[in-house]
Amino acid sequence: MEKIKQFKSIIILVFAIIIVFAPIKIPNNTQAYAKILPAKEFVVIKGSNGQIISHLVNNFSGIVENVKTIQVDREDFASFNLINSTSNVLKGDTIAIFSSSHTNFIIEEVIGAKLEQEQVLESQLSGEKETIINEQEKIHEISKINYANQKPIFKRKYDMYSNELISEEEFDIERNLLDRYKLEVEREFQKLQVLKTGVKDEDIIVTKERIKNLKNQSEILAKRVSDYKIIAPFDGTIFGSNSLDTLFTVCEINSYVALIPIEVEKSNYISINLDVQFQESDSLDNIKIQSQVPQIKSINGKKYVVYKSLFKARNIFANNIYECSIICEETTILEILIEKINSISWFS
Repeated sequence: MEKIKQFKSIIILVFAIIIVFAPIKIPNNTQAYAKILPAKEFVVIKGSNGQIISHLVNNFSGIVENVKTIQVDREDFASFNLINSTSNVLKGDTIAIFSSSHTNFIIEEVIGAKLEQEQVLESQLSGEKETIINEQEKIHEISKINYANQKPIFKRKYDMYSNELISEEEFDIERNLLDRYKLEVEREFQKLQVLKTGVKDEDIIVTKERIKNLKNQSEILAKRVSDYKIIAPFDGTIFGSNSLDTLFTVCEINSYVALIPIEVEKSNYISINLDVQFQESDSLDNIKIQSQVPQIKSINGKKYVVYKSLFKARNIFANNIYECSIICEETTILEILIEKINSISWFS
């Protein structure tokens, strides 16, 4: 009886050795979970100092590709309006407009100054002085009245600020307005003196140069206003936010990134260009692993190697997790045992 048991043990051992060393290839697929992200995200946030900051995140490379900041002046009143109320936008669509009262004020000043200089140039070239002088005297008187009216307003605001009844920003607005009215009086007085003393060739040259400079300022301000528009950098979907800092996010559609974490001890079977099959998802076709994150990630106390793939798809939900299977190369039982022993030695 004892010999029979020994014989059975020998047969089992021989059979096991044959199975282990047999050059028979068996499937060695790895089950995993993939998190699907939009390939790119355009995020617009509000900064601590009132800036509007937009940045473009590439989820495949992990790099912030573009950062743009809209900064307002300290005394400014600004508003931000989301003008595209639909969920989907196309590349080039205007999503939102940022408006600045200070910038609008400067634009009006520049346009007004340019018109005044053009009128001065016209009078200098035509020689019709008397009518122009009378008109300029009226403008000068109006500027003095505006300055005189602003003085008592500024005095009241100063008293309120001294008693901490208004903020420093509100006081700065009134102070800047008073300074502007004062400069306006001086500017209109200089124009009146030029008209009264006669026009020289040099005066005409100076007027033309002022008009040229004002045109340049207008172009710069027009560019600044155009920068206040927030444009969709790609076809995407707008997502709002309950956060006071994040205004909205635009997620790219039809292009996605799959992040697939694999436990370190199983990562030896994974390589670039292996096929990934998604389970129970009609909208996701097979994809290939395209790159590997160089750093090892720690998730719930376990160490993982993260693989990535960039692919096209339609009608899928980003930020969802899908079950998948990585089609690894077929292997033998002996190779599997050696890998297990090596992984145990690696962790010990």
